[in-house]
Amino acid sequence: MGCGWSECLHPPLPLAGVTASLIPDAHLISWAVEPVIRGRFQSIPGRVDPLPPTEPLCHVKEYRMSVHRLGLCVAALLVTTFAIAAEAEKFTAKCVVAGKPDAKPDKFAEYKGGKVYFCCDNCKGKFAEGPEKFAIPANMQLVTTKQFTQVKCPLSGGKIDPTKTVEVAGVKVAFCCENCQGKVAEAGDDEKKELVFKDAAFDKGFELAKKDK
Repeated sequence: MGCGWSECLHPPLPLAGVTASLIPDAHLISWAVEPVIRGRFQSIPGRVDPLPPTEPLCHVKEYRMSVHRLGLCVAALLVTTFAIAAEAEKFTAKCVVAGKPDAKPDKFAEYKGGKVYFCCDNCKGKFAEGPEKFAIPANMQLVTTKQFTQVKCPLSGGKIDPTKTVEVAGVKVAFCCENCQGKVAEAGDDEKKELVFKDAAFDKGFELAKKDK
């Protein structure tokens, strides 16, 4: 008894490192490209037994293998696409101690309910000896890594006005009024960081971000 062409395809190969739900089943890919392959075989010059549209194709080895190979090629292309997307979203953060943008996700310390990251164990050790010395860069990193979010003006503790903002070390910070905004805007780069990210100001204006349930 014959069978449908799609039942004859080999099962899809496992693709390491890619979530299975993100990669279409090889049968579905083959189903999508089957009309193309069918048309190619039916157009071979001199063929005396063209494949009828409704004929089961499980015994046509060359046809079956062509569909399967093309399906695997499409799957491989999807794997590459997802790998590139994952690379683009790779973890990036400045080491709290060294200040270089080479912090590693496996070099961290618990801090204020979140995590701060370092480039090496030496920096991690220095932070452990005196976290207060690195409060400003640590607080900044909690924001840049989206572990903390702004909820109030860091100077007054008042309600923020989204139209009153200043960029501080790459972070867009909002204030309650023009006076607070102006004070930070007129300050030098290092003073800006201190005004916004020292512990007293940070605790007023930022809180641990709520995790999605």
